Amino acid sequence: MDRIVVDPLIHFGKPCIAETHIPVQNVLELPNEELSFSDIIRDYYSE
Repeated sequence: MDRIVVDPLIHFGKPCIAETHIPVQNVLELPNEELSFSDIIRDYYSE
């Protein structure tokens, strides 16, 4: 699980995607908006 980190100084200790300040909860909620995972990656998390 090196892709998810918990740091009490970032988002009050909520699990985040490693090397970002993006909460895991946000990533899990995006498919509810009828976005495909490829769209999510392209639009929100492209490198």
